[in-house]
Amino acid sequence: MMIMDIVEHRPPLKRIDFGLKPRAPEPQEADQVKAARELTERLKYEALWRTIVRASQGQGSVEG
Repeated sequence: MMIMDIVEHRPPLKRIDFGLKPRAPEPQEADQVKAARELTERLKYEALWRTIVRASQGQGSVEG
């Protein structure tokens, strides 16, 4: 009869890199660029909302 040693298998531990540089913070947007982006987003959603309202009122239908 043969006796076998049972060894528990464990995955290797995560590697820790001490030499990694921290990520640089993202540059801040200029106020004008930020305002223009917010205005564009707002106008886009207002146009979408107007389309939804018109569709709910039956405007723009093919039957008209």
